[in-house]
Amino acid sequence: MRDELLSTLAKNPTAVHLVRTARDARARRQPQHTIDVAPERPNGVNLIGHLGGEFGLGASARLVDEALLAAQIPTSTFAIPTSGLGLRRNEAEFRQSSEEIYNTSILAVAQIRTVEIMRSLAAVVEGSYRIGMWYWEIEYFIPGFMPAFRELDEIWAPTDFIKDAITAQAPIPVRTIMPPLPQRVGREKPAPPAELGFAARKPYFLFVFDYLSFELRKNAVGLIAAFKRAFKPNEGPLLVIKTMGGNKRPYDVARVKAAVGDRKDIILIDKYLTEAELDGLMANCAAYVSLHRAEGLGLTIAEAMAWGRPVIVSEYSGNMQFNTPENAFLVPCGRAKIPRKRTSPYYPAGQPWGDPDLDYAAKLMRYVLDNPAVAAQKGEQAALDIATKFTPEVSGVKMKKALEDIWGTVG
Repeated sequence: MRDELLSTLAKNPTAVHLVRTARDARARRQPQHTIDVAPERPNGVNLIGHLGGEFGLGASARLVDEALLAAQIPTSTFAIPTSGLGLRRNEAEFRQSSEEIYNTSILAVAQIRTVEIMRSLAAVVEGSYRIGMWYWEIEYFIPGFMPAFRELDEIWAPTDFIKDAITAQAPIPVRTIMPPLPQRVGREKPAPPAELGFAARKPYFLFVFDYLSFELRKNAVGLIAAFKRAFKPNEGPLLVIKTMGGNKRPYDVARVKAAVGDRKDIILIDKYLTEAELDGLMANCAAYVSLHRAEGLGLTIAEAMAWGRPVIVSEYSGNMQFNTPENAFLVPCGRAKIPRKRTSPYYPAGQPWGDPDLDYAAKLMRYVLDNPAVAAQKGEQAALDIATKFTPEVSGVKMKKALEDIWGTVG
C-alpha cells in the first residue's frame, strides 16, 4: 500500500484534496471531541518532517522518531525535501520505515508550510488524526496561521513556553510534548577539529547559531559585548562563534563583524562543519554561552550539556524547560520590546522578549575560568540530567500516553 501511495505522490506531488467542511472545522475547535478517521487504518504514526535536514526542524523530526521507536509505536516516515536548507550526508542513519499507513500523522514542520506539505501528502494525512509539532520563539504567537489550524486536530508544543504562546491563538487543543534531547552517553569524547588550530591552544567559549534564525534574537552581538567586558584583548580565553546562513543575511554578518572589531581573540567560523567536527567543537569548550533574547527550545544548549560542558544561558524562554540552577549558570533577564529596526514578520516590533544582563554574563564567564572544579561539577550535573530526564525513553512514554488518549477518542 505504501509503495503504491509513494508512486502516486511522485507523479502528482501537489495533489489537493478538498478542505474539510465547516462542521469538521467547528468540531476541531473543541478541546474534547471525536474525530472521524479511516477505520481500516491501524494505530500508529505517519511521521512527516525534514528528516534529512541539517537544521533545527530536521533535528526535531529525528528526535521525535527516536522517541516513537523507544516507545515501540508503529511508525512510517515521510521525509520532506529541505529546499536547499541542507542535507545530512548519511541518510542511511534513518531507521527503516514501516510499509503501513497509520491513523495518526505527526507533522514536524514549520507552521507556514503545514498546509502545503499536507496537500502534497494528502493521501497520507486525509483520514488520519493530524498533529502539528510546532516551534515558536517569542511569547506572542502571531495571527495568520488559521489555515494551518483548520487542517490540524491538535498541536504538540515542545515546551510550556511554546504552549502558552500558541494556546492564546489556537482553536484546537495544545499540549506540551517535549521531544528527547540529544544523547551522548557512551560516546567517546571527540577531539576538537585540528584544522581550526585554536582549540588546543587556549580555553574557549562557544556559541552556535544560524543567521536565518534572526541574529537579533540569538544576540551574538550581545555575547561579544559581554566577552569584551569580561576579558581584555588576548587576556586568555577565546570566544568562538560558529554560524551558518550568513550568505543570506549580509547585514547581520556585517553587524557581528563590526562588534568583533579588531579583537583577535574572537573567532568567527562561517563554514560547513561535519557533525563530528561540530561535536568536537562542542565537547571541548570551556563553556557554551547563549545570551538569547528568546528560544523556543534551545537545542544547541542541550547538545553542549550532553557532552558535560557547563552552559551560561539566559534565564528565560524555552530552555528553562530543562535548565535549572543546578545544571546551568543562569543569566538574569529583564524585559524589553522587540525593536522596529531589523524586525521579522515572525517577531513583530513592540512585542516582549528577554533582555539578558550582559554584565552578569561577563562575571559568569570569568567565574567559569577561575573556578574549574565548580564549572566541571555543573557540567556533570548537566550531562546527568540530559541522560536521565530527557531521553527517547522518557519522551516516548509521554508520546505513547498522548497517542493512547487520542486513539481512545477517535472513531
